[in-house]
Amino acid sequence: MILDTNGLSAVADREAALEPILRQAAEVAVPVIVLGEYRYGIQQSRDRQRFEQWLTETICNYRMSPKTQSRSTSTKTTWTLI
Repeated sequence: MILDTNGLSAVADREAALEPILRQAAEVAVPVIVLGEYRYGIQQSRDRQRFEQWLTETICNYRMSPKTQSRSTSTKTTWTLI
């Protein structure tokens, strides 16, 4: 499973609906660009310290992915995001 920025934010906010989905995933990846977008976004947050601490403690549990594209059988590029 590849998390997009909204998915990473939802995990940080501990949205209960994501827990069973994440548990079923064989692997959870976060693209490098998503990490950058998330870090940029929390810079303006009033909860910045909490999110930075969460990120520091949690990001090691995810695989960092340098790319997010995969080729489909019809040869068009598809995005696999949650």
